[in-house]
Amino acid sequence: MSSPSMFFLFLLCLLTGCGGSSAPNTAPSASLSAKSLTFGSENVGSTSAPFPLTLTNSGTASLHISQIAVTQDFSQNNDCKTSVAPQGSCTINVTLTPTSSGSLTGTLTVTDNDPSGPQSASLSGTGLPTGSGGRCSAQGMECPAQFPPCCPGLVCAAASTRAFCEPASASSSEMKDLLQRDEQRSKRLTIDLDAR
Repeated sequence: MSSPSMFFLFLLCLLTGCGGSSAPNTAPSASLSAKSLTFGSENVGSTSAPFPLTLTNSGTASLHISQIAVTQDFSQNNDCKTSVAPQGSCTINVTLTPTSSGSLTGTLTVTDNDPSGPQSASLSGTGLPTGSGGRCSAQGMECPAQFPPCCPGLVCAAASTRAFCEPASASSSEMKDLLQRDEQRSKRLTIDLDAR
């Protein structure tokens, strides 16, 4: 074979992969935006505000969802349908509806075709006896007037156009003042609810 023919074959081999497989490795890669959700206190039989979780597929193939499940005292609704496109996401809203008083724990599990296995988040909250009026919003929950006040140890902190319950800084006198005002607001709300 002549030198130009060999060069042409060599160039063709480089451009086409020389007969080897050049198919990319495709697989979904799922993740949840949080590994745990902590709800505040909720009266038995009452339902909390929804706590949103984002399910993201950062892989190169569609994520096929076979089940999204939560354990007792927690429920979910979602806009995930049966699959999430590569580089896509969907939202799972989780709520707490206590069936008994005391500490409550649970799990949210997403079963899908991700090779690493199902995704899960631990869930926790507190059930209060009916009529105790002790409802509060947990860390990370929104805290404007239409939501319950923040749980003890948290303050309502502004973030752009909304406010969220965040831990009070022990070194900040301003945060301590906010905590005291939130606790007073919580007591007034409890008294108002008990009066009804």
